[in-house]
Amino acid sequence: AYALGDPACTPDNSTGIELVINNIGLEVVDSFSLSYQVNSEPVTTQIFTDNGIPAGQADLINLNIPVRPVGTSQVLVWLNTANDGNLANDTLFFEIESTQEMPFAEDFESGTLPNTWTVNSANAIVTNGHGNTSYVLSQNLRLQSTQLAVTTPYLGLIETTDTLRFDYRFVDFATGQDITFDQAGILEVQVAIGCEGDFASVFRLDQTSPTTAEDLATIELPLSVYAGEIIRVRILSTWAGGNYWTDLD
Repeated sequence: AYALGDPACTPDNSTGIELVINNIGLEVVDSFSLSYQVNSEPVTTQIFTDNGIPAGQADLINLNIPVRPVGTSQVLVWLNTANDGNLANDTLFFEIESTQEMPFAEDFESGTLPNTWTVNSANAIVTNGHGNTSYVLSQNLRLQSTQLAVTTPYLGLIETTDTLRFDYRFVDFATGQDITFDQAGILEVQVAIGCEGDFASVFRLDQTSPTTAEDLATIELPLSVYAGEIIRVRILSTWAGGNYWTDLD
């Protein structure tokens, strides 16, 4: 078993990994080696000589593995010990997504929300229902469910020509008809810089806005101010009355 840290939030572009080493043999394991390889980089090996794992027991080992600061790292980890009677259970392979490379796009056409995205509500769904012709991220906003907040993975490094672009609309739950902002609530875009940065509002539409939400309307926000940075984007739709779907694409 293993658990990973967050590679996007480490200044040395590394991730901590916790490995549980189980001794399912009949003898004490006094020493062993752990090796790992990231992508096609050279193999790194560490020797452990004083752990003394009794038969039927386990030990927790911490490794710090360098990963790509942007994109995907493929990691292979394997264990070697003397008189190992079962080599088939000594190897792990996994991928680590540090930061989504730019340009980046997500259209939800897989029918599911990618596991690198987060939402604040179990009521959020990916659907092509209520009149949509493609899959969208959607939530029925009403008194019992008042906000949809969706957050992207880490994106970067941002370049001066990068632009945030997404579509939105509001759909009356009962009639299936598109509605406008005077009938809906608030749509807001927030951006957080790096790992420790707080989310700050950079764009807002509300019931006083002249922009309508009929059909799928597009919002475009230049990201040049974040050039050279890693960011996350959060889109919030906040209920202000009624019963309607918020669709994001």
